[in-house]
Amino acid sequence: DYENKLSDKTKMTSGAKVAFSEFENDVSVETLINNAWTFDDQFTNKSDLKEKIYALYTAFDITANPKNVFKLGMRYEYTDSNLTTEKEGVVVDRQFGKLFPSLFYSRNINENQGLNLSYTKRITRPTFNEMAPFAIFLDPNTFFFGNAGLQPAITDNYKVEYRYKSYLVAVQYAVEDSTIARFQDRVNLEENQQAFEPINMSSTKALTGSLSAPIYIGNTITIQNNFLLQWSQNNSYYDDDFIQFEQVNYSFNSSFNITLTPSFSGELSGFYRSPSLFGRSTIEAIYGLNLGLQKKFANGSSLRFNLRDAFNSVEFSGGTDLPDQGFKTYGTFDFSNRTFSVSYSTSFGNQKIKQARNRTTGSEEERNRIQ
Repeated sequence: DYENKLSDKTKMTSGAKVAFSEFENDVSVETLINNAWTFDDQFTNKSDLKEKIYALYTAFDITANPKNVFKLGMRYEYTDSNLTTEKEGVVVDRQFGKLFPSLFYSRNINENQGLNLSYTKRITRPTFNEMAPFAIFLDPNTFFFGNAGLQPAITDNYKVEYRYKSYLVAVQYAVEDSTIARFQDRVNLEENQQAFEPINMSSTKALTGSLSAPIYIGNTITIQNNFLLQWSQNNSYYDDDFIQFEQVNYSFNSSFNITLTPSFSGELSGFYRSPSLFGRSTIEAIYGLNLGLQKKFANGSSLRFNLRDAFNSVEFSGGTDLPDQGFKTYGTFDFSNRTFSVSYSTSFGNQKIKQARNRTTGSEEERNRIQ
């Protein structure tokens, strides 16, 4: 990375990045037939993914005056991906380059008001876990499956924000090609099997309005409220049939923080989300509630108690309904449980020693693809 202050009002940053990734996946499933274990060809394969990413970027921060700030950026990425398997040979051999511009304008209207305008183009790469052609069985005919041929998604994002004191209103419009949708249904009638796998949708569009509205009651109570209203359109294919879904949904989350004494505080937080689209599927309404208490001691230590998902309500229920394809599913996924935790923290040693710098590296983005 390189940084240069061109003038009192303009700063330039530039940089380059090279990332090499190699991912190997070896999976096999055996079935006991006539007292002999036999490999199931449908779930047995070995694959090797090699990926090279080269990137260059440059950005300018321009402070025209105390009220107007501009940020202009351009990034170029070139990707070379090669995926081979023992059974199919070369599955993916893809090379492509793309420009990713970004524009940002900030207007400080006065002490209480501000306006932000932005446009960004970004890339979302599939995680290695999503690409791994694994099979996790829920029962002999129902399983999670990876998708080695997943492509990255490209998003154009437009956003307007208006701030009044501590209130924030935002409107955002996003168009994404090859959207990555996780846990999508696929049914094989001949084999009587149902699989959940990540897929690339054709495209998605979303228009979102949001409001952040904090409430302060004296110096002891803070209530942070966030509202979101969204129209979304998902376009995809099932087999060779084009399908389109549209829906309007809303969500609300709030956190109630109270300081009972200088050393004792509590937090109550919760959320609600109306029925919403999830790729080709529809998810029913979902809600959750969390509770936290903290006690600070004179020596700088603290004791915390947390209750997460108090009603054990955070579960995803819904399914896919495609009447023209004669396809309808329904299921519930529960990835969360009511959890109680107690933690105690304290510091040891010389508190005057300078802490180590929190440094991120160029490989951070690639490591985040393992989840």
